[in-house]
Amino acid sequence: MVAASAPAAAAPVRRPGQTDAAAKRFPILGRIAMIAFVSPVWFMAGDTLLTPTRLLAVIFIPIILIRLLSGAYGRIVLPDIMILSYSAWVMLSYISNQGTRVFVYASLQVAMLLGGYLIGRATVRSPEAMMSMARMFAGMVIFFLPFAIYESISGHYLIPAWIDAIPFLDSVKEIDYDRRMGLDRAQVMMAHPIHFGLYCSMPLSLYVVGLANHVNFYRRVFVAFLILGAVFLSVSSGPFFSALFQMMLIGYFLVTRRMKKPWKLLLWGSAITYTILELASDTFAFYAIASRIAFNPSTAFYRRLIWRFGSEQVHRTPMFGVGQGYWARPFWMSSSIDNFWLQIAVTSGLPATIFMIVAFFGLMIRAGRGQYVPGTDAYNVRIAWTITFVSLSLALSTVTVWNEVLTVTMFMLGAGAYMLQVEPKSQPAAPAAAAAPVRGGVRRRPGGAAKPASPPPADAADAADAPAARRGPSYTRFAHRSRRDRT
Repeated sequence: MVAASAPAAAAPVRRPGQTDAAAKRFPILGRIAMIAFVSPVWFMAGDTLLTPTRLLAVIFIPIILIRLLSGAYGRIVLPDIMILSYSAWVMLSYISNQGTRVFVYASLQVAMLLGGYLIGRATVRSPEAMMSMARMFAGMVIFFLPFAIYESISGHYLIPAWIDAIPFLDSVKEIDYDRRMGLDRAQVMMAHPIHFGLYCSMPLSLYVVGLANHVNFYRRVFVAFLILGAVFLSVSSGPFFSALFQMMLIGYFLVTRRMKKPWKLLLWGSAITYTILELASDTFAFYAIASRIAFNPSTAFYRRLIWRFGSEQVHRTPMFGVGQGYWARPFWMSSSIDNFWLQIAVTSGLPATIFMIVAFFGLMIRAGRGQYVPGTDAYNVRIAWTITFVSLSLALSTVTVWNEVLTVTMFMLGAGAYMLQVEPKSQPAAPAAAAAPVRGGVRRRPGGAAKPASPPPADAADAADAPAARRGPSYTRFAHRSRRDRT
């Protein structure tokens, strides 16, 4: 009897000579990077302002880039090309608009983005590494939750104040916003409350869905509530919308996990619903929805103005944008562009926007085509990562990111690139007779309980043990087939 092998999960991406165990680990560089991302420490190196994240990026970009191009992390994939192209185009945009005097500034901005992507690309190369990263990420959000609670109630900025008290060090500055719903908008260790909320929302799906085979349901629900609490304390509609949308997609996944092609149904259903809202609304349906879920509805109106004047600027400077220059708008409007995709187009031109969009959505679409075995770690992690980035992509239409939270976003993007390296192995269903291998006298049926295997007939066992020369003829009414052949 030949037993069919069980469907195999996706193999980790590893370079020649590297063990599977090494590829499955979340290495120390990834852990150091995650700590650096939330370390709001500033210090001067000559005339250049550095942070732990900037320093880490400057050191490791050349090392990881050389290894990436040499094939140490597998073959080059589409997001690699898009992010490298984006980085080069941003540098070209800054220099074409402001000249070489902004070279250092532009280099540091590109380093924050490219460094985050490359570190994620180099340190997360398997579902096991992604799950380990998710545990650490969720743990860090929970660690910062008490600081967020204290800041929201008292209005006192703790961690940056402690750093400011150390000689030769500086930290992020508190933004004095009006309270919302009686709460101060928590920044904790980020440059802006929106950044804190967006950071806290990122590990939600990875923990709840990605760790489904390793953490019990009640603990995952408890951690999800803690994460949602941290997001809420930023009192920012963009991050809170991202977290709620993740929860909706997680719920849809749990309800429809036994259906065939549930995500295609969701995609078409969402497209039809949005089209109906677009026809029924006197403005963009997206802004109609945003104005109703925003903590402050006036911010949704302001974002409409940003879209209007920002789009006009993109029409005037489509190739290289304005760099750090002025973009046309009413005098009373801030220079801040609360739309990540539009902000790229305004500052660096449409080609940079296209590179980033293709990196995001190209990775999501191509990773979604993998035929992973439902219920495996590889499948759960793929679903969790995709939910995170679908929600994040929508949230980035209402906010923009820079500094550390931009680096974290790119780190998460690079962490998902391993899914394009893996060839998921999926075996067809085994025949009924071969699907239940017998080991140690116990027959196991897929999805069922084990039961003792039926012993073979005595004559069959004797015939199997007897030498071929001693076997007598088997008389049958079929001329050329024995009883053994018919069974």
